Amino acid sequence: MGLLVVVSGVLLLADVNPFKGLGALQRIGPAGGGRWSGLVLGLSLGLVWIPCVGPMLSGVLATVATRGSLLAGVALLLAYAAGFAGPMLLVGYGSQALRQKIRAVAAHPLAVRWASGLLLLAFGALILRKGMLFAGM
Repeated sequence: MGLLVVVSGVLLLADVNPFKGLGALQRIGPAGGGRWSGLVLGLSLGLVWIPCVGPMLSGVLATVATRGSLLAGVALLLAYAAGFAGPMLLVGYGSQALRQKIRAVAAHPLAVRWASGLLLLAFGALILRKGMLFAGM
């Protein structure tokens, strides 16, 4: 994995993008004006989040079922919902303020590319070094 990270850093520094051909996928749009796009996005997000959310939600539901108390169940599910929705709301509301800062950084693409490439090289070298230590080499 360390070698893969190093190769990614070198490609980034050399301004080689093996994924440029995938840009054509961005032009695919809904034919009906986007009426169903929200539903499709929600369904796909639900499928992606099942492995992440499922174990925690099933644990909360199992705890609620074993307690047998309506008040305890409501309290636990409210805590779960607040813990789940809180970070989402923070990201949603904070993204507007973050956009201004991202625009300032995006004004210097060469510096961002070089910093990212060097960071990938450093992390790749660290992963390789640690991997060699653990492998006994």
